[in-house]
Amino acid sequence: MEENDKMTKNEVIEALQALSVKDINEIDWDEVTSLKQRYYALRREETTVINDEEKVDGEEVEIEVEIDETEPQFISLVNELKDKRAEWVAQKEEKMRDNLKRKQEIIEQIESLANDTDNVNRSFNQFKDLQQEFKNLGEVPQENQTETWKKFQDAVEHYYDQLKINQELRDYDFKKNLEIKQSLVEKAEALAKQFIKPIAEKVESAAEEGSEIVEELSEEVKSDIIGAFKQLQDLHDQWKITGPVAKELRDTLWEKFREATVVINKEYQSFFEERKANEKVNEDAKIALCEKVEAIDPSTFKGANDWEKATKIVIEAQKEWKSTGFAARKVNNALYARFRGVCDEFFQKKSEFFQDLKASQAANLEKKIQLTEKAESLQDSTDWNKTAAELTRLQKEWKEVGPINRKLSEVYWTRFHTACDTFFKRRKESQSNTRQEEKNNLQQKNEVIAALKEIAAGEKNEDTIVKIGELQKKWRSIGFVPFKEKDKINDAYGEIMAELRKKFDLSGSQASMEKFESSIEDMGDDNNKLQRERDRLFRALEGKRSDLQTYENNLGFFTSKSKNGDGLVRDVKRKIELIKGDILELEKKISIIDQRLG
Repeated sequence: MEENDKMTKNEVIEALQALSVKDINEIDWDEVTSLKQRYYALRREETTVINDEEKVDGEEVEIEVEIDETEPQFISLVNELKDKRAEWVAQKEEKMRDNLKRKQEIIEQIESLANDTDNVNRSFNQFKDLQQEFKNLGEVPQENQTETWKKFQDAVEHYYDQLKINQELRDYDFKKNLEIKQSLVEKAEALAKQFIKPIAEKVESAAEEGSEIVEELSEEVKSDIIGAFKQLQDLHDQWKITGPVAKELRDTLWEKFREATVVINKEYQSFFEERKANEKVNEDAKIALCEKVEAIDPSTFKGANDWEKATKIVIEAQKEWKSTGFAARKVNNALYARFRGVCDEFFQKKSEFFQDLKASQAANLEKKIQLTEKAESLQDSTDWNKTAAELTRLQKEWKEVGPINRKLSEVYWTRFHTACDTFFKRRKESQSNTRQEEKNNLQQKNEVIAALKEIAAGEKNEDTIVKIGELQKKWRSIGFVPFKEKDKINDAYGEIMAELRKKFDLSGSQASMEKFESSIEDMGDDNNKLQRERDRLFRALEGKRSDLQTYENNLGFFTSKSKNGDGLVRDVKRKIELIKGDILELEKKISIIDQRLG
């Protein structure tokens, strides 16, 4: 109903409440249906607005569908009215069965009167009363209408055929019935001209303008055709309860009435057949849209871009759904529930994804902030090797951290990158200075080797060993040389020292120390190896110190009074001196390593 199209949801609720308190026979069920359709239309509009406002300026926003507080009350009222309608239908069906029973009894009574030919004139008034009672009785079940009316007409016609009354009375009755039925024929013909022809012309004209116009006219055309069909049924009902006309006019008059109603019946049937076909097309289209959205599999998405692409597909499907006409009533609501359900599920999963994404990005942001601050704290370090290794580790860890908000990502990447660049630029400058220093060291070591060669070319004198020792000490004090020159210079130094040891018979201890110093040179600037060697020497030193303490303690228990005892004491003292020598050598080696470690 048109006035309902402007109602709000609360007004619909109030209208339903007013209907629910009415007596069951006073309720307009068409009004109930119209109010329900208005309410569902309002809810669809709200849902559509929510889905269309899913994004704002290209950024996803969380949209929470508010629970409609009127919906429980609406459902309760609809269910209450549904129960009343069921009761009303049951009462109506029971009444129609009672009417059928009584009409069948009346037909039997009329047949009985018609068969009593001796008293047929006397029963005329009773016959008229029965005929009137039949007319006044309400509807019978649809499946019994035609048969009941036909039996009634046959019984009435049988009675009139048997009736032996005054010819004038009979002619008068026939004449009155003729006038009524002629009027019904005229009304049927006028109805066909008044409704069907204008409707046909209207639809044909609209079809030429486009399918959208036809869709707009669908409900109007439906209303016109149904209205005409109902009026036609009323005319048929009046025809059925009107008595017979003269026998020679019956078939002719009925044919005129039938021809006048064929047009309406045919148009009525054609309209609903066409409408059914259109509803099937719409049903197929809506099923396809459901399947299109159902085919979206979020489990295959790799990120926000996939969600964005899928969202466009869903929104496009929703727009197409709105432009698609109704399917048959029995499936239209089910299809809408299916489509809305799969769309709601999609947007729910999308909301959960972006909530998880925000949480993940927040955690990633915290990690990148920590990495940035750590890098910035190391950018001024001068512990080049250790810091370079640590920054390299931080850079690797940075790559493993997931994404964060795009705006913040640029900010923290710039800070982190700048801190790393600052350190490595300083290290490069430092290494440049170091290379010059290494070149100077190489020159000094070549000078030492030249001095040692000069000694090797001369004869041994009292200063020879001292000079060699001083040059060895100077060699150890000289820092690193360029890496590619290290082996060459060390080999040259080893060769000249081997020559000197052989020529001047240098002590084994001294040779051992030179060999140790050479091995330390081979370790270069590998602090880890140097530290491990120091730890090994220190453990050996602790062992020697423990042995020394043991021998010194034992020495107090020995006596030299006996010949054997005196020899034992000398042996212990000799071992003590050897251990002391070992301790001095170990302490010297540890000192050399400590100098290298700085």
